[in-house]
Amino acid sequence: MHSPRTALASLVALLGAGGCGLGPSAATKEGPPPEAPVVATQPPAPTPPPPIPTGRLVGRALADAAAAAVPPVEQGISGILQVVPRLREKSANEVAEAWLAVKKMGDLRAQDRALDAQGLEQWTCTDLVDLRSYEGAGLPPFGWRDRSRGRTYATPALAAVLIRAYEALLREQPDARISLGDLAQPGCGPLEYGNIVSWVEGRDARRLLARARLRGGVAVVLEDHTAADYPGEVERFPEPASPVLEEHRITGWTGDVEHLRLRVETRRYWSPTEPDADDREASVRIASRLISRGLEVSARKVRSYTPEGGTLELWRQHFIETSSKRQVVTLSTRKLRRGVDPAAIVEMRFSAWRPGKPRSYADEILWTRALPTAGADEARWQRSLMVREAGHVTHLAGEDADISWVTVGNLRHFAVDFDAIDVEQTWAWLGHLEAAAQEVGVPIDRILVDPRVKRLMSRKLSRAQKRTRLWNETIRLASGHDGHHHLRLAPPDEAANLAGMKTLRELSRYALTSTSGPASSAAAPNPAPMAESTPTPSR
Repeated sequence: MHSPRTALASLVALLGAGGCGLGPSAATKEGPPPEAPVVATQPPAPTPPPPIPTGRLVGRALADAAAAAVPPVEQGISGILQVVPRLREKSANEVAEAWLAVKKMGDLRAQDRALDAQGLEQWTCTDLVDLRSYEGAGLPPFGWRDRSRGRTYATPALAAVLIRAYEALLREQPDARISLGDLAQPGCGPLEYGNIVSWVEGRDARRLLARARLRGGVAVVLEDHTAADYPGEVERFPEPASPVLEEHRITGWTGDVEHLRLRVETRRYWSPTEPDADDREASVRIASRLISRGLEVSARKVRSYTPEGGTLELWRQHFIETSSKRQVVTLSTRKLRRGVDPAAIVEMRFSAWRPGKPRSYADEILWTRALPTAGADEARWQRSLMVREAGHVTHLAGEDADISWVTVGNLRHFAVDFDAIDVEQTWAWLGHLEAAAQEVGVPIDRILVDPRVKRLMSRKLSRAQKRTRLWNETIRLASGHDGHHHLRLAPPDEAANLAGMKTLRELSRYALTSTSGPASSAAAPNPAPMAESTPTPSR
């Protein structure tokens, strides 16, 4: 569990009664494996969720989230859908190239303007496959670091490289196991800190949309849960009874009213303690410093719903202090200039700033102004800490994969434990990746490992092994890749992706006729899938 920081944040809960929800059912539960491959443009229909606990209205910052009537239907589209941008379909390569160009910009204001001008947050790709959807359809027994994030999408070429390399490893070492961490998210785009992206379709999409309320210019649904609702992640919270708030942001849509498909970005927050007066004063001081010393990256007017069914105009401002690598995003009733006016503040989101990761908010701490209780003289503040999910500069377009080492006894996958790494079998695995990429017809751009891991391998590999191109050119040093290695392919061409689709089709045909192993290697063993890996965060 990521330890709380000094100033934890607060979050306004919302009226979450009734209807369809995402919640832990979408984040942690999986439907039955599909009978045929499922590509990114046709994800499986979500499992119907269990009833959602009634939410609690606790905040003025979500006066906009009160049970206001949804605006009337206009031109066949419900009122709140009119504030949700329509998604634009692009190829995975187009998404990656555009985002990487913006990420490299040094002028933070120009970077922010470029994101809006190009509409990159509304781009979605259509040419990835959900690798995990092939479980039960001939996929070799990969382990998975988690089953809650949905970051399991890849180009067909990357999927084929992973499958072929694992098949080759199993032919040599039937007991060896490989686990996968972050690949790409549904629809491509940057993997942001704390953010889990999913698709919601059809009736579930319409029901979710009917519950959404306009909050800071975004259609939002909030739901209350406890840590016990995430059985595979309970250890990430203080105790099973810890309250958890899910913030579902509807950030894009495709289709039409009858065949609606929503892109939903989910963040989870927990509130460990009630802030006292000293905490509140400290948060205001920190915000004032970031505003007075930092760079105002953006300032725009946004709307929120009011309890009476109208809308309230607010200022949303984003400040970054590059020297301390901290940032704050504020919602206020009037524009903030040289500091914080507590009476005007509706919401403050503090987070770490990482160069190259625009609009990604690490370790977010959310402070929200709440309605005063009966007899109280002033409004109170609530705070919550965002549950950590890894953020990446790459992993934009299905060409990257975080992969475990081969370990002794197949234990401690994704844990930083150098004694657990089986160097001989890991080296064999890296060689199989190289060979599989050549077979598919897509070059490996690089394999990133931590310097300490390469030193460990150097002590145990032969001179001949260390004279290879794999050792001297393909493997590159990158701190933080100690519990896993990062495979990055070059952008695959059409031929490589066609070869990848052929590999995936062979898996499906094989699953219908045999249970002994993949069609591309009939002699390969097909052991049972391994248990889930230690959910150590990756970079």
